[in-house]
Amino acid sequence: MGRSTALGKIDDLASSIASFSETYARFTQVVKALSALRTSIGNNQYFIPHDGQRYHQGEAIATGFVASTVHEAASSPASPCSPRSPLSQPERLSYR
Repeated sequence: MGRSTALGKIDDLASSIASFSETYARFTQVVKALSALRTSIGNNQYFIPHDGQRYHQGEAIATGFVASTVHEAASSPASPCSPRSPLSQPERLSYR
């Protein structure tokens, strides 16, 4: 997805959710978040790598941040994958 495509998708999303303005309690928060995202992408579009172009040109695509994010999420105590998570512990049944 190109940078202008991303901005267009945000604009399309903002238009398509307009009908929820009176029925969704947090509508203004969603609109503010979309506006902030659009501004951020617009201001930083020349610094955001276009991985599709890089891939087709045979350039390497950095995936280290994905691995570190997955590792961090998996090691979080709230993650069901974490050994510290209560969800990963076997259930102990007591017979009384």
